[in-house]
Amino acid sequence: MKLKKVLSTLLVLTMVMTSLVGCSTKKDTGATNSTNGGTTEEEASGDFNITADTKGEITIWDWNTAYEEKMYPYFQKAYPNIKVNYVTVAHGDYMQKLQSALATGTGVPDIILGEGAWRGKLFDMGILEDLEAAPYNIAKTDMFDYLVDCMTDSTGKLVGVDQSIAPAGFAYKRDLAIEYLGTDDTAEIYEMISTWDKFIETGKLVAEKSNGKVKMLAGFGDVLYATKGQNSQDYVNGNTIDITSRMSKALDTAIKVRDAKIIGDNELDTPSWNAEFAEAETIFFPSAPWSCEWHVAANDPEGAGNWGLTKAPESGYTKGGTSISIYKDSPNKEAAFAYLKWTYFSVEGSVVSRDVIGQYSSLKECYVGEDAIYNQAGAYDEFFGGQNLAKYFVEEIIPNIKASQKETTYETVVNEVFNKLNPTLSTDMSLTAADAIELYKDEISLKAMDAEVK
Repeated sequence: MKLKKVLSTLLVLTMVMTSLVGCSTKKDTGATNSTNGGTTEEEASGDFNITADTKGEITIWDWNTAYEEKMYPYFQKAYPNIKVNYVTVAHGDYMQKLQSALATGTGVPDIILGEGAWRGKLFDMGILEDLEAAPYNIAKTDMFDYLVDCMTDSTGKLVGVDQSIAPAGFAYKRDLAIEYLGTDDTAEIYEMISTWDKFIETGKLVAEKSNGKVKMLAGFGDVLYATKGQNSQDYVNGNTIDITSRMSKALDTAIKVRDAKIIGDNELDTPSWNAEFAEAETIFFPSAPWSCEWHVAANDPEGAGNWGLTKAPESGYTKGGTSISIYKDSPNKEAAFAYLKWTYFSVEGSVVSRDVIGQYSSLKECYVGEDAIYNQAGAYDEFFGGQNLAKYFVEEIIPNIKASQKETTYETVVNEVFNKLNPTLSTDMSLTAADAIELYKDEISLKAMDAEVK
């Protein structure tokens, strides 16, 4: 018995020392038994025994083929005996397809994605594993603070990790910035737009100098998306939805920007909005790390070197974001967790993601010490004129993300109403913030008939 105790103690000490090594990619293979450094012996005993020899076959539905095409070959090197079946499911079809699979009891993927627009509805379905509990033992303190509520269901369970961080600032076109703002320096540009009032003042100067040709943002949706995210708060109490407290300030600010006539008339995420990236008519575009590939580089392929990143007025916010979860009735949970942790919540996986798709893990450990992953260039840094994008997102934007509301079905409803009303609020200049609140309340009441909306 004494020998067993000694060996057990040595094992725990070894695990603790390993967790303190830092972010060296040579030492963190992702194939470890511990899911959060510094676990106790009792916690460690409940972990999956995941090693490079772990076997299994899992299915994941995703709309982003980059993980299959660019990340999976590296995962196979770490876990050669785990086969991943990727099924490409269009973003707009995801929830309907998932609900159909659940209804029939067949074909449900082992790993389920939850995009920000409908994540609350997914979390309220009660079909996801608690990743904070054994045998997963992921600690909320290991991820950025602003993400905890975004990955937690209404019962307080941690049911997901972030596919990649999605803090948002404003990407800007350097040539237009130099011509109309007199500089392309990130800090100097931010000083010109550090509040929404300054943003409006600067926008009016740009409009005057360009004879109204150049706009600050492509459309109203870009403004409201930002102000809505900057004013996130818990607004649901049981069946009561306090949309007035949730949206009043966001709408008031967005409509003030709209009425200044400094933004374009392009509806968010439409072909005309996408086309603006390559035109010389808009200076700023909301941008999260994933936007660098999917929006900026994709829509302006000839624009390499002509882009920069700065903070949005007043505070940070999140744009998009996708949770990664494990289906509670999956027969392949150990293999599923090996994939989830390595790909989205390990140092090694985040280094690969940085290099091949330009996205970054929410694991805080990756961003400390000499081996912080942003000490090497990411996939789209050169596209942004050599700017260290990850470092800017992590050090300048994330600390200024004020809060986030807990994810429930009602947040999905609010997002649906947000998308529906954007065109109306953009084109009907007679609508005030108070009018918009009433429109929100009416639409939400129709979609959430069991709720009291105020």
